[in-house]
This record gives sequence, C-alpha cells and structure tokens, in this order.
Amino acid sequence: MRDRADAVSDTIADKYEDALDRLEAAGAALQGRTYWPSRVTGFLLGVGVGAGLGILLAPAAGVETREAIRGKAAAIKDKVVESASTMTGKASRSVTSMPSTGTQG
Repeated sequence: MRDRADAVSDTIADKYEDALDRLEAAGAALQGRTYWPSRVTGFLLGVGVGAGLGILLAPAAGVETREAIRGKAAAIKDKVVESASTMTGKASRSVTSMPSTGTQG
C-alpha cells in the first residue's frame, strides 16, 4: 500500500512540475521572451527527416518526386522569407518607436 501511495505522490509531483514548466513558458511567450531559434531548428530538422523518408518511401517516379520536393522547398523558402521580413518589420517598428534618451551627440 505504501508503494502505491509513493507512486501516486511521484505522479502528482511530475504533473505539478510539468504544469509549472508550461506556465513559465506561456508567461515568457506573453512577455515576448520566446526561444524561437530552437523551435525553428527543430522544425527544419523535422522537415529534413520528413523529406528523406518521403523520398525513400515514395511510390512516384524519381522525376515526379524531385519536382514535388522542389515545389515544397520553394513553398517553405517563401514562408521563411515572409516570416523573416515580418520579424524585421517588427524590430524596425520597435526601434523607431523607442523614446529618445535625451542625449545629444
């Protein structure tokens, strides 16, 4: 009976820690402190693995597969460029909206 109580206690502690981690991540995201480089890296790694598996398991001919990959790569590139330009625009707006420090050069 004691072992079962310990197991339940451990499960509750794990769930509590997981909830705290998620709450901290949500708070960081709301404050603008996100860790997007690691997410982008994970996304790109997933895309690479998916593309590799798609090539290996594709029922289509090689030419058709290459054309499909080329199209998908172009679409992903467009999304990355669009996202980068959006981030650049946000950064520019943030810099231009900063108040003056009052110093003169």
